[in-house]
Amino acid sequence: MAKEKANSAKPAGEVTRAAQAATDAKMKEANAAAKKATEAKAAAHKQKEDALKARKIKIVAEKNPKREGSASHGRFAIYKNGMTVGQYLAACESAKHSTRAARSDIAWDQEHGFIQLSD
Repeated sequence: MAKEKANSAKPAGEVTRAAQAATDAKMKEANAAAKKATEAKAAAHKQKEDALKARKIKIVAEKNPKREGSASHGRFAIYKNGMTVGQYLAACESAKHSTRAARSDIAWDQEHGFIQLSD
C-alpha cells in the first residue's frame, strides 16, 4: 500500500494537465505542418494558374463551332487570336459570362481542335 501511495505522489489533476499539455503541443505541431503544406499547395496552384493565364490563344476553327444562341457560342465569340487566357477570362467576366464555364470551354475547345494554346 505504501508503494502505491509513493507512485501516485502527483494529484490526478496534475497528471491530466501534463497529458493535456503534451497533447496540445502535438496538435500545435501537426497544425503548423498542415498549414505549411496547405500554403505550399496554394503556391503551386497559383503558379500553375498564372502560367495558364499567360498562354496565348490561337483560333483554329474557321467559324464559331458552337450552336448559335448558346452561352458557349457567345463565349467563343470573345476569343481573339493572340489574346492570353487571362485576357479571355477577364473579357468573359466583363461580358457577364461564367468564368467557370469559360475555363471549361478552353479545355473543351482545345481538346476538340477549335483553339490552340501556346506559351
